[in-house]
Amino acid sequence: ARCLGRYWSLAAQGRKEVAERSLALGLQDMRRVYWSRPAWRGANLGGWLLLEPGPASPFFDTCFEKMQELSEEKAEGRSGSAENAPGLDCEHSLCAALEAAGGKELRQQLFESHRSSHYDEKTFDKLAATGLNAVRLPFGYWAISGPGEGEAFEGPCLDIIDKAVKMAEDRGLQVLLDLHGNPGGESGDRPCGRKNQQWTWTQWRQDEAVENLRQIASRYCDASCVTGLQVCNEPCTSIPTESLCTFYENAIKAIRESGMGPDRVAVVLPIFTHWRLPEISACWHKRGNFFKYDNVAFDFHFYHNFSSVWNLMSQQQHLQVVADHARE
Repeated sequence: ARCLGRYWSLAAQGRKEVAERSLALGLQDMRRVYWSRPAWRGANLGGWLLLEPGPASPFFDTCFEKMQELSEEKAEGRSGSAENAPGLDCEHSLCAALEAAGGKELRQQLFESHRSSHYDEKTFDKLAATGLNAVRLPFGYWAISGPGEGEAFEGPCLDIIDKAVKMAEDRGLQVLLDLHGNPGGESGDRPCGRKNQQWTWTQWRQDEAVENLRQIASRYCDASCVTGLQVCNEPCTSIPTESLCTFYENAIKAIRESGMGPDRVAVVLPIFTHWRLPEISACWHKRGNFFKYDNVAFDFHFYHNFSSVWNLMSQQQHLQVVADHARE
């Protein structure tokens, strides 16, 4: 209560940065009052239900080799691994290429094999044995409702999500479900499942995404191990702040109405890049949302790559950057 009172006092004085720190401390205290589960210490189950070269490179290679076998034209211009194969740079392009090479049956066969074997009981045994207590499970919307009109994704595959939740529950692991790829994409980059250089934020089908979240919440609201639901992954910085906050409000409402209460499930809202925090925080505050919604967390992604500068830094310098981010 003291922290929250200090927040209102500092905000009235216009001392925004210090006020936000007091708010963060107050909200942490509120969380401890009703949230009895341990903080997540876990691993991300990438390359399984939303595919990118990198986490899923072995599967891209397998598909590429299969398409080469079926093609009358061999190696010329198409040699190398799937990481560099022309056009195979996201899950959607892979799905389209498989269908073109061998029909929907080939795509279904290869995806079913991958999804049934990429992670298994042994994987979850190892995670539990390390002392971790949670897993994050990213998937695209097509895993829930199937592909949209004119899209080549392979889905749905709710049985695989059911299997993952059961394997986690059997080992006492918490699960953060992550709608990593929204309908239309929350960006035009491949982490959403489809790389599209012509993407604009108006292509993001927010209403459909909210319905997907409603479906997920209804399906897993009684699963005691599911303690988090992330509403999207990395929303593009071109999305207007007001629109993004409205989507987050609608997403929270749908999730809570579908049985995932704040006493059991945290709703995770990505800010993505930390420099967007001031504008999103200001919009959230203006709408009174910091005190309207319980057990909601903002998500930041701090990458130590995508620039040659990171390669020049020592381990100690990397650790110092992490410490600096923690104080923000």
